[in-house]
Amino acid sequence: MTTQLVRRKHKSNQSDKLGQNPLLVASGSAVGLASIAVVRTSCGWVGLRGQQGVVTRTTMGQSSEADVRQALGTDGASSEPVAWLNEAADLLRRFLDGEAVDINRIPIDTDSGTPFQRKVRKAVRAIPPGETRTYGEIAKKVGSPGAARAVGRVMATNQVPLLVPCHRVVGSCGQLVGFSAPRGVVLKQHLLEIEQRAGGEPTGN
Repeated sequence: MTTQLVRRKHKSNQSDKLGQNPLLVASGSAVGLASIAVVRTSCGWVGLRGQQGVVTRTTMGQSSEADVRQALGTDGASSEPVAWLNEAADLLRRFLDGEAVDINRIPIDTDSGTPFQRKVRKAVRAIPPGETRTYGEIAKKVGSPGAARAVGRVMATNQVPLLVPCHRVVGSCGQLVGFSAPRGVVLKQHLLEIEQRAGGEPTGN
């Protein structure tokens, strides 16, 4: 049986807010070294891997801190705590606890990948919390109608779930599909429900 959610209409232009008010906290690690931040949330353990001021990988829904670190990989990572990354992890914790906070403040790598991949990630980041778009709608948004499967491949290789919110991208009939995090589409539905309950405009705090 396919799980479905009622799709909400677009109420605001989140794309206008992308890149505004980023977390500007000095890194405590040596230049060039990756760092990891781990936090326990209502959706399980969440982790972020960051380097040179941007988050490069996230994982969520893990059952333990050890699982987070294994998923993120600790090779080449500093053991030093990093202020900006810890603040980003706490912002995600608050988001998953149902606060209407703006996680688009968390800086990610926007330069990697092909032009198509970059456009898809930008379009997905612009989907307001609690709302959904189909793979086909995203394809049209980035000027490639008919490339729904290619959009799906970009989402399947998404290195920063939550920050590029692939849980807001659904199948052609609104069905929840293609979520590789632990608990799969059950977690995908839970994330959307958290966002819908929070409601309102995200705050900058």
